[in-house]
Amino acid sequence: MGCWASISLNAGNINLGWLYYVQGVILSPTVIPIALTISWSKLTHAGVFCGAIGGAVLGMIAWMIGCLKIYGQINIPNLADPYSAVCSGLTGLLFSGILTISVSLMREASPDLEKQLENGANDSDASKHLEKAKVQCSTL
Repeated sequence: MGCWASISLNAGNINLGWLYYVQGVILSPTVIPIALTISWSKLTHAGVFCGAIGGAVLGMIAWMIGCLKIYGQINIPNLADPYSAVCSGLTGLLFSGILTISVSLMREASPDLEKQLENGANDSDASKHLEKAKVQCSTL
């Protein structure tokens, strides 16, 4: 499988540098939604999904527009140049945060831990986890 991918990428004049730029375009919009999953209690599933996907789409659009405006045409060597990649990375990063926060504030928050545990298994482990979570939340 890797052999065929290597041959086809080489035939398209795509090198590892270009793949690193693509990786940055695709992964930079996931930074803020992932960071908010561990730091913001009002975050919703829809907010994370819309922020990551919407940021990636907007980042790719900015990558193409930046390449066209800066270098005059969209082609593989121009997409691997740093200025068009910076356009996409910053756009994806910023808009993913804006979309994540906006969608999360517009939609209802998911049920809190206490309701999830009450609806789930009623064993002693669940109540221990609930008490531990309450203590941790009260210290914040």
